[in-house]
Amino acid sequence: MVKIFLVEDHHIVRYGVKSLLETNPEFIVIGESDNAEDLLLQLNTLNVDLVISDISMDGMSGIELVKQIKKVSKGAVKTLILSMHADDLYINQCFEAGANGYLLKDFKKSELFNAIEKIMKGEIFISRSVSQILANNFINKEYSPKANGIYKIDVTKREKEIIELISLGFSNKEIAEKLLVSISTVDAHRYNILKKLEVKNTAEMIMKAIKLKILNLKN
Repeated sequence: MVKIFLVEDHHIVRYGVKSLLETNPEFIVIGESDNAEDLLLQLNTLNVDLVISDISMDGMSGIELVKQIKKVSKGAVKTLILSMHADDLYINQCFEAGANGYLLKDFKKSELFNAIEKIMKGEIFISRSVSQILANNFINKEYSPKANGIYKIDVTKREKEIIELISLGFSNKEIAEKLLVSISTVDAHRYNILKKLEVKNTAEMIMKAIKLKILNLKN
C-alpha cells in the first residue's frame, strides 16, 4: 500500500485529489496540509512513501519543498507535483529540484494512478501533455542572434501582463487582485521572469524588457 501525504493550499483541490485517491485500495492518504512547512516539521516521524504537492503556495514553494524532502529523506520519499503551470520553466525547475513526476491539474483519475504507480517503481513520470509542452517549446524556441548578441526570449502572455503592471508601479498584491490570482502565483511568475531575462531586480527587468521589445512604453 502506498502511503501518501498531500500538500495543497486550495481546500477544494486537496479534497478532490484525496477523494480520488481513496477510490484506490492500494493508496492511503496518511496526512494533508495547506503548506509545506507543516509537512517538513513532521516528515521524520511520518511513515510516508509519496508526497503530492502543488507548486505555488504561501510560504515555501513546492519546488523548494521537493528539495527539502529529498535532502531530509535522502531520496527515500518520492514526490509528485500537481500544477496548473503548463510552462517548461516550471517543469524543468521541478525535475532539477528532484521531483519524481509532474502532472497538470486537468488530469484524469487513471493518469494520476498511473503516475503514482510508475513513481513507486522508481520511474520518472511525465504526462503526455507535459511531454508535448516540452517538445513544442523546444521546437518553437526562436533564437535570433543579432550584432549586439540579443536573442528572442519566450515570454508567456501572462508574464508579459505582469511585466507591464510592474512597470506601472503596481505591487505584487495589487497585481494579484487585478489578475484574480494568488500573491504566491505572482511571486512565482516574477521569479521566472527574472530568470528568463537573466536579471537581478525590477529595474533591470524593465530595462531589458524594453530592449527586447517585450515592453513598449507609451509616451
